[in-house]
Amino acid sequence: MTDFIDTIDQLFAVPRGTVVYSKAGTIAARFDVDRGVVFGDERPIPWRDLTLPATVLWSPSQEAPQWDPPPAPDLDDFEQLLDLPVGCAIRTKFQHPDGHRVYEKFPDGRWKAAGSGRYTPVDRLETMLPARLIWHPEWR
Repeated sequence: MTDFIDTIDQLFAVPRGTVVYSKAGTIAARFDVDRGVVFGDERPIPWRDLTLPATVLWSPSQEAPQWDPPPAPDLDDFEQLLDLPVGCAIRTKFQHPDGHRVYEKFPDGRWKAAGSGRYTPVDRLETMLPARLIWHPEWR
């Protein structure tokens, strides 16, 4: 794989998950054979539509950058979810029945699935346990 992509053949040769920076300033990740996802927009785009040349920012063949987040508690109790402040994010251990695993807490007490308009009402929070706190507003 090259660090620079000058041709459509090179663009289609990068593996799924590769992140590129295009001439137009777009940062996108290859999603599948024909599509990519532009950062800041959850809708897929045709991979062939990226403006070349492009630079490979990261590839699955590279080692992922290391980041040690603050120690996060495991959440296994309904009350713990209720006590978290607005803006917290959690990752569920198991895929939730709605198909999502990452949620953000909103002011009305509901949890919104990342990348969707779906909410889990307070009376269904137990379906999200166990979970791990992955973002807290105090960590800024």
